[in-house]
Amino acid sequence: MNNSNTTDLTTGKPITWLLSFSMPLVLGTLFQQLYSFVDSIIVGRFVSSDALGSVGATYSLNFLIIGFVQGFCVGLGIPIAQRFGAHDHPNIQRYFYNAIYLCIAISLIFGVGMSFATRWTLTIMQTPPSLIEGAITFIQPQFAFIWVTVLYNFSASVLRSFGDSTHPFYFLVLASFLNIALDLWLIGLWHMGITGAAIATIVAQLVSGLLNLLWLAKKTHMVEFKRQWFSFSPSHTKRLTYIALPMGLEYSVSAIGAVIMQMAINSLGTVAVISQTAGEKIRQMFTLPM
Repeated sequence: MNNSNTTDLTTGKPITWLLSFSMPLVLGTLFQQLYSFVDSIIVGRFVSSDALGSVGATYSLNFLIIGFVQGFCVGLGIPIAQRFGAHDHPNIQRYFYNAIYLCIAISLIFGVGMSFATRWTLTIMQTPPSLIEGAITFIQPQFAFIWVTVLYNFSASVLRSFGDSTHPFYFLVLASFLNIALDLWLIGLWHMGITGAAIATIVAQLVSGLLNLLWLAKKTHMVEFKRQWFSFSPSHTKRLTYIALPMGLEYSVSAIGAVIMQMAINSLGTVAVISQTAGEKIRQMFTLPM
């Protein structure tokens, strides 16, 4: 780690870097599942079992869309990491700003598209009538504010491109505790139900994304906020898209199977959906960190 809070992974022992870089990623995913698990407990206990089922009914759809966003943002970080390793400062800037333009584009496409398509999609998935309104209440605001998810994932990806996987982890842990606190406040004290759970998720992601961005701007000294780098570059955008688009599709393609399975579970009725939701949260704790 040098004095600009970046890490050159091209020197030193590879096994040491692999372990030190990957462990925060594993622990970060574990914390994400932990607060998702606690989130479900709070919704189930303070609202109702139907509310828990409504949240669970959105998992595969959320996985499909958010999975693409996560993979796409990881892909955007790869050319930046390559240029960082090559000490090519001008192209770091060009890739960074053109990646921002792509982030804005997918935020608009998914934000507008899924905000209007939420009810239709959940209906196609045969979501039980007793759960569909709650499911829409939970997931539609998150789609409308999907730019918040893009902000966190892209800023975290850029920091990791500069060899820093620890600060995204720290900010994710902070966001996890904030999410839990907001859940208890909005659901337990203000009785906002599923709406409170949606707000807590959005606010926690926004805070973690802004902290990533602040650290990137103030501490790494790798990104320059100069007008000369702001221009759109077709060649840089093409390279970013060439890498990021397949990664987004790779992340989300497994969600197609989850959507089909969710449709089958939905056809069994409300009790089956609630039961599957409870079991799925436990399974995710052990499988997703890997």
